[in-house]
Amino acid sequence: MKINIKDISVALLSCFALLINVYLVTPFVAYIIYNRLNCVAYIVPFSLSILAFNIVPTYEYDLYRIYEALSQYKINGEFNYARDGLLISLFYLFDALSINQSLLPALSCFFIYFSKIFFAKNFFERNLLLNRNVWIVFILISIFSVPLLQFSGIRFSTALAFLTLGLYSFSANNRLLGILFYALAVFSHASAILFILVYVVNMLVKIDYYKYRILFIFMAIIMSFDMQLIINAMVYISGYVNDFFGWSFFSVDTYVDGAWGVERAISLNKTGQLVLTLTKTALCTILIVNVFFFCSKEFSALLVSLTAITICLYDFGTLFDRFGQFCILVLIANMIHFYTYNCRRKLHILNIFSVLFVFILFRALEFKDAFNILSVSNSDIYKLSLFHLLVELLD
Repeated sequence: MKINIKDISVALLSCFALLINVYLVTPFVAYIIYNRLNCVAYIVPFSLSILAFNIVPTYEYDLYRIYEALSQYKINGEFNYARDGLLISLFYLFDALSINQSLLPALSCFFIYFSKIFFAKNFFERNLLLNRNVWIVFILISIFSVPLLQFSGIRFSTALAFLTLGLYSFSANNRLLGILFYALAVFSHASAILFILVYVVNMLVKIDYYKYRILFIFMAIIMSFDMQLIINAMVYISGYVNDFFGWSFFSVDTYVDGAWGVERAISLNKTGQLVLTLTKTALCTILIVNVFFFCSKEFSALLVSLTAITICLYDFGTLFDRFGQFCILVLIANMIHFYTYNCRRKLHILNIFSVLFVFILFRALEFKDAFNILSVSNSDIYKLSLFHLLVELLD
């Protein structure tokens, strides 16, 4: 492996800037992305993880409940949270080594951004026919594809990171490593098995999704208007899945008609409902446009099937978000692969920039919604540095 002196030098200067203040690294990040340096997969996640270390969650975030559960675990050794293997392991480790709990969101943040940037960067560079200038756009898409505070969930963000690395491993014909990453994804969050089930079914059931993609999407749109049909289907499927695992893997009451289901939209005011509807519609539009006009045959099965499922789950809060993130992961790979081997490049470049614009708009809306928590968490400039993070960990 050839050592890139430029990469190492810029990475070291970036780390030095981070020691003083995280915002000082901004020009280095811009330089790294513009010059397509390999350290982009480390410096960008590392910078964002320092901000995540200082996050002060409010009660509506999973991180707030995770902190409470970790505190209780340290006091009485009882684990009172979702029993995914990841959190159980982390709680034991953090308690045994007396690690600062703020490292949880920092690690989660680093891992999700690292996996997305690594995926886009390496998948892009495997396709030698690509115009190298588009590299910058795909890196930005990978960064802005991550919801602003997704890392605060710890479990799902980590599972999504493992799924990302797993999908890349399978696309690189490293099946053993891919299986390992998929197993770690399920270990992190049980919902990862939904993506894996779709992936396995597409491998076993030979359907020409590319040929019949319009039919699949049209049927999904029609079915999305019959909420009771979707609920009955989910109850039926969840029963088999729960029986297979021997425990309540999927709670219909919670994710269908509960606080993380249809009640989620109802609980919002009219402005909130409008924004939620617009963002959902924008994502579905992006997916449908790419399925119809920019669909690569290599990823057609995953993209079409996941898009159809996402459309069916339009009214179901968290489930829509979960499958939406699965779709975005496959969408990035599909866009890169389609751009490589399709002659309609000018039209596809317009599509790529449109996707980037929509993702930036999504993050801007999330920033506005989470402005209070972000302003409180980042109000002390001294804390926004690698030096402060190290002091807190060593204290």
